[in-house]
Amino acid sequence: NTLTASITMMTMILRSYDGLKTPLHRLLFGLCVSDILSSFASSLSTSMAFSETSYYIWNASGNIASCDAQGFLLSFGSSSGILYNCCLCLYYLAVVKKERSDEYIRTKLEPYYHGLSITIALIISFTTLICEAFNPAPNDGICWAFQYNPPHCEGYENGEIPDGYNIPCGRGRAATVLSLIFSFPLLLASPIVIVASMTITYKAVLKHELKMAEYGVGSLRASVARSSILMRNAAEQTEDDNPRSSIIRRFSHRLSSSMSSAFESPRRMSRSRAVLYKGLAYSGAYMFCYMPYFITNIVYIFLDKKKPFPLILSFQICVPLQGLLNFAIFLHPKVAGIRKKGNISLIGAIIRAMKSRGSRSRRTSIRNRNSGRGRISLHNNDRRRRRKRQKTRKRHSFRETIKRRSRQMKRFSKNYSVIIEGQQEDATVNRAQSENNARDLQRIYRELSERNLSSARSSTLSAGSSAQLDEENGAAENDDVGAQPEL
Repeated sequence: NTLTASITMMTMILRSYDGLKTPLHRLLFGLCVSDILSSFASSLSTSMAFSETSYYIWNASGNIASCDAQGFLLSFGSSSGILYNCCLCLYYLAVVKKERSDEYIRTKLEPYYHGLSITIALIISFTTLICEAFNPAPNDGICWAFQYNPPHCEGYENGEIPDGYNIPCGRGRAATVLSLIFSFPLLLASPIVIVASMTITYKAVLKHELKMAEYGVGSLRASVARSSILMRNAAEQTEDDNPRSSIIRRFSHRLSSSMSSAFESPRRMSRSRAVLYKGLAYSGAYMFCYMPYFITNIVYIFLDKKKPFPLILSFQICVPLQGLLNFAIFLHPKVAGIRKKGNISLIGAIIRAMKSRGSRSRRTSIRNRNSGRGRISLHNNDRRRRRKRQKTRKRHSFRETIKRRSRQMKRFSKNYSVIIEGQQEDATVNRAQSENNARDLQRIYRELSERNLSSARSSTLSAGSSAQLDEENGAAENDDVGAQPEL
């Protein structure tokens, strides 16, 4: 069911880590909304047709209001879906050919993408509604831009109301003119835009790959292959002259094989080519679904409103498949990546891909390699998420501040205790040094006092001995004086 597929795709986009922050997701979201509107209107089938046409339209149980509502939703959803597909191709052209970043596309191109898609679809739908051109189709009974000419209006002029009926015959006479003014240019321009943009994108990718093959890894592989061939030829030439030629030949063979194997890894798809393939897939799905619709409307406009039944059947089958094919294209890279990582069935990979939220990294795509600046989202969901992150960040910062302060206090207390212990040790050392200095001073004082006492004693002894000698000398002189008269 295309309605279920589109709703699932919208849910996956909203649940992903990128959400609606990238232009690609926003364009796909608009495409899903358009497909949901048109699919919902188509699912109502003939139940919205006028109840007075129930004699030739199965399950017709509506009125003018219900038919206008179904036709408006179907017209708006189909027109905006066609325009969003064109804008998606132009987006891939800007990414691959012009190498524009997400920031540039968001500010310069994306407003025109959404504005033109929604405005043109609204103009078409409201103009058709005002002209009362939404009426049950004569073939399938779905309310669309047709002139109301049921079988009971045969023989009546436009504007007349047959007996027993309420809706005038010929209602919506401007349906053909509106189809020529709105539907035909849209049906003609959209395939041209899609084919032209995809062709230019393909040429840009091909030119890039040729340049890489000339100056990049391809030329290096070719030079390695040539050098390996030359080494093998040189080894074969020296095989007859040198007795150790077999050793040289084996060595050269291993060296050349290792060099070639270093560059002959399996060819990986370039990112630009991957983007191109995704754009081609979306465009191919659109062309497959809407080509019967284009042909049916062209037949209606130019071949006197005679619609072949095979075209009507193909139109009713293919158009509702748009959402399902878009969902398959959107899901394919995830399923392929999951199946490469491990041995898992296709159903299990699809279920796991639907549950996944994508990658947390937002700079791995080619469209994001130049977008390193901050992005501003205009969606309430993103605002709520940003506020929640800010609150969480504030709580974490408060907790981190408390933890940091506690660590600082512990470090300060530890350093303070170390300083106090060092001061105590210094005081103990100073006390010991002062005690040692006091003991040294006492010892020096004691030594000095002992020296002074010994010097004083020696001086006293020397003074006493000199006095005794003087007395002895005086006595001797007196004896000499007394002995002289006798001579």
